[in-house]
Amino acid sequence: MTLMEIARSAATQLAFVALIGLLVLPLCALLPRKAARWQSALCWLVLLRAVLPTELGHPWSMRAVISRTSNAAELPAITSVFSDAVSLGTIATPSPAPPAPWLLLAALLWTLGVAAVALRRTGERRSTMRMLRRGVPLADPRRLALVLELTHALRVQRRVRVLVVDAPIVPFTCGFLRPLIAIPKRMLAPDAEGALEAALAHELAHVARWDALSLGAERVIGTLYWFHPAVRLATGRLARVRETLTDDAVIASGALGRKRYARGLLDAASLSLTPMNSSPLSLPRTELSMRLRDLLSPSSRSFKTPTLLVTLALAALLLPLAPARAGAPSEPGPRTEGPAESESTELLWPVPGGEVSAAFGMGRDPISGRERHHDGLDIRAAAGTPILAPAAGTVRVATTHYERGASWGHVVILEHDDGLETRWAHLGRLLVGSGQRIAAGEPFAEVGSTGRSTGPHVHLELRVTGELVDPASFLRAPTR
Repeated sequence: MTLMEIARSAATQLAFVALIGLLVLPLCALLPRKAARWQSALCWLVLLRAVLPTELGHPWSMRAVISRTSNAAELPAITSVFSDAVSLGTIATPSPAPPAPWLLLAALLWTLGVAAVALRRTGERRSTMRMLRRGVPLADPRRLALVLELTHALRVQRRVRVLVVDAPIVPFTCGFLRPLIAIPKRMLAPDAEGALEAALAHELAHVARWDALSLGAERVIGTLYWFHPAVRLATGRLARVRETLTDDAVIASGALGRKRYARGLLDAASLSLTPMNSSPLSLPRTELSMRLRDLLSPSSRSFKTPTLLVTLALAALLLPLAPARAGAPSEPGPRTEGPAESESTELLWPVPGGEVSAAFGMGRDPISGRERHHDGLDIRAAAGTPILAPAAGTVRVATTHYERGASWGHVVILEHDDGLETRWAHLGRLLVGSGQRIAAGEPFAEVGSTGRSTGPHVHLELRVTGELVDPASFLRAPTR
């Protein structure tokens, strides 16, 4: 994969993440605080879109439904603006041009940004580990009994270590397979019993919810997308919502009553402890008043919906943003097996020595194994075999980055007389550029296996005045 192809795929992904962010993040801001689970689920849609492949699509996604119901023959590409910016037009030329200097600069800036974020977090982690190495295990029998009681109440199945550190830090949790809770020595004072109890319950709730695992995923995505506002907004809101959900878990477990837990959080805030930069699982203080109000208002937790099922449905609807197709590229539209024009129009056989490997019409997809309508004709031949223009015409598109998805591979679209248009996919080397006039029988590309392909072949689609038809009805029989 060339640098230009990587950049094109990255631009598509950035556009998809921005689109999902525009759809769900404003909704998060409008939801009430009691809908914390909904806010968390919607923010995770943004992060999931950031790691899903750009080629992901299915017939019932939002993109596919809009495409089918659109009056236009093709749904305009979501990433058209990004695509043009990345490649300055992705028209292929007989010899590919080197990457633009600004593209190399963008790649360098991204790499430096990722390195800077990774180095900062590595430094924070080393500082935290140095502090933990100076800590001592909690040894007081009464307080160990409290830890055990809270562990059972919150149904924590893993062994949790509690470390006392001689630093005025907010309690925090680290590790998910072998979780460790760090508490400041100041919380062991007799007048801080309530603060210690609330802090231990809060951190054990983080352990029970496996928050360290989800936080690790957020950090990886946040590092890779350090510059993307939608990812930054989603991870920031998740950090706040996580604390609300953790409070809910403490109250739901019955480990502490509402008033007792709220009073303990207030006592912890009065100790003037310093949050650890490397520990977002620590007790937040910026929204303490709202958290306490929520804790003391039982009705604020009455927002109950089947969050998981609805979130999965939303993910299936929103996240697959590629045009849905199985196997060789296909597009919605009228399909016929060959109109009357086939009697008066004959096209040259385009691939010398090639043979049909998949006909137009219903058949089994060679990759997915599902029955589907194949919208073109697949012609198998050796890689590098020249592909000839079946009739004189003009090159409308010649690109290695087709706007309808990477699964098409390299694509050429030719416009011929009499309203005919041929579309060629999975090509190898392209021999023409956009706007070029070619004669019948003139080579314009070579057989390849780019995109979603099982081997060297060319996928040919034919349209007559915009109507998808069977190419075999127009092609002259191949000569041996």
